[in-house]
Amino acid sequence: MIKTYVFALFLLVFLYCSPVFSEQIKANEQTLLIDQVALYLAKDKEELKEEQITSLSKKIIPNKHQYPSDIIAKLFLLLADVATNEGDIEKAYQFALDGLAVNTSHTKIRLCLTLKLAEVYVAKKQYKDLLHVAEQAVIQSGAIKNIKYSLFALGYRSVAFAMLGQHQKTLADLKQVELSISSNKVFSEHIELLTILATAYQALGDFHTSLTMQNKILTLRYELSRTANIDQTYMRLAQANLSLMRLDEAYNHFWEAKRFARDKEADISVAYAQQGLGIVLFMQNEFNKALVELESANDTFKQKNVTSSYIETAIYIAKIKFNAYQLEQAYNILDELQALIKESEMKLEFIDFYQMVAQMHFNKNNFKQAFLWQEKYSILLQKKNQQSQNIATTPYYFSLSKVNNSLEKRQSLEQARELTIKMAEESELSTSFANKYQKQQRIILILSFVCFLLMITLMFFYLSIRAKRISLVYQEAENPTNFFLKSMQTKHTYQLLYKKARLHQYPITVVYFTIENWQELEFRFNKKSILNEVGKDIAQVISEHLDEFDCAGILNRGEYLLLFEYQNEDDITQKVDKLSKALQLRFIPSIGDFSILSRYAIKTPSFKDIDPYMFLAKLTEAEEL
Repeated sequence: MIKTYVFALFLLVFLYCSPVFSEQIKANEQTLLIDQVALYLAKDKEELKEEQITSLSKKIIPNKHQYPSDIIAKLFLLLADVATNEGDIEKAYQFALDGLAVNTSHTKIRLCLTLKLAEVYVAKKQYKDLLHVAEQAVIQSGAIKNIKYSLFALGYRSVAFAMLGQHQKTLADLKQVELSISSNKVFSEHIELLTILATAYQALGDFHTSLTMQNKILTLRYELSRTANIDQTYMRLAQANLSLMRLDEAYNHFWEAKRFARDKEADISVAYAQQGLGIVLFMQNEFNKALVELESANDTFKQKNVTSSYIETAIYIAKIKFNAYQLEQAYNILDELQALIKESEMKLEFIDFYQMVAQMHFNKNNFKQAFLWQEKYSILLQKKNQQSQNIATTPYYFSLSKVNNSLEKRQSLEQARELTIKMAEESELSTSFANKYQKQQRIILILSFVCFLLMITLMFFYLSIRAKRISLVYQEAENPTNFFLKSMQTKHTYQLLYKKARLHQYPITVVYFTIENWQELEFRFNKKSILNEVGKDIAQVISEHLDEFDCAGILNRGEYLLLFEYQNEDDITQKVDKLSKALQLRFIPSIGDFSILSRYAIKTPSFKDIDPYMFLAKLTEAEEL
């Protein structure tokens, strides 16, 4: 009897506790999934794996009412990024719209989704929609004061303005981008920004400018070891070369794009590369080889429901069938395409389709239909001829300005083109800049000797340099504790110490130290004297926490570089942490109770880190994350 009561009591306790335990397990699982979303979002979006993100979404989306709206929006952003990596523009478009439909208060995620939608509109060539979205992105990026996203938004808006013929606005946006890059050198090597601008000129018809920039992007990808989406860069290079009728170069780049896309198992990207290969082979009259590539591409397009690309590829297949006098097969393809191409979609890309359909009806003695289709072909041909006027000597957008007889537009376009190329050229890695700088110095030295024709003896030259060095030593010894190296001196000293540490194989630890709320400080106390006083106090606090042989200098306003020779990360982490806390507690009379907040990134170069400026770029990226 007692055993029965004990068992019943145990059963009641178990029934009471089991829901509590299950709820706890469920809560723990949700927390784990939320952490995974945050972890993937912090990674480079080009490195995201489709299977990982898809698996995560299958666990969260069916139960999305149980998760915060911010998490759902972040998940849609991840899905859109993965779709873009795979070359699936339609999926990326849908995921971006789904993410924007989520009622989230996270302004940065909403901005990222807006920029993703802009990227999709560029690929879909919907430039009016692109302008609307880019305008939103400019406003949103300005609200959160994020320089990187502001540059992307301006880049997309410049694309929209250029394609809609508003060329002076294009120039204004490009000037803003160039000004921001000049004051924030980290962005001068940003692949995504350069890709946006290169895509604009590809769409405008300035294939030489696009090719120049895409070659720079390809170099950057290899030098920065960012090769995850290198297939897409090869695709754009191939398209630019194809537009310039450089068929051999186009074939090689399409082949590379196909190889890299297969390596990352991006089926749609492989299909686009095969389509490009087929077109090049068709233009080289290699019809059998072209047919193999085109049919393989179209199988993928049909499977993945990429309708527009399927139509374009099928048109080339029909051309090959016509050339081989396989008329029945060609007619079957044309009949299928007539059901897919809507009357309102009379695109220049489909111009050959209308001619082939007219020929098909003519061959079948259906002359009335042949005349109607030939008329459609004539309309598109006339439109194409208008657009391609003078295309052999000038880009498409320059010919437009000639038709409009607008000198002001031509000047704006030329300035915008020159400014874009300038930004591409200025994005050279710092090592290239150093080599160019040394060459320029040698040329200047030689010219100086020729111009002034001064006979300087070796002894006088040696003594003058020695005197200058001694003078600099005395000046450094007399500097106050809050004296910091200026930006150029900081970079020079950093490069010198970095190379010396590598040469003599001793550790050097680099700290990238930023004032997190410096922009807010400038906005609230917009007075030069106050900002100078704050800068002196910050310098003094940093100096107080450095030892005798430690080195500090300014990179940009609110950004500092600290160098510690013969010390590892563990040796200085505590020191820099104390410095950050001391700076936060520092009372500066001119700004009252405004608290200085700071962030920092610490790293010791390994034997793999050869170039000092690439190492500094990685360090600044780590600090942003």
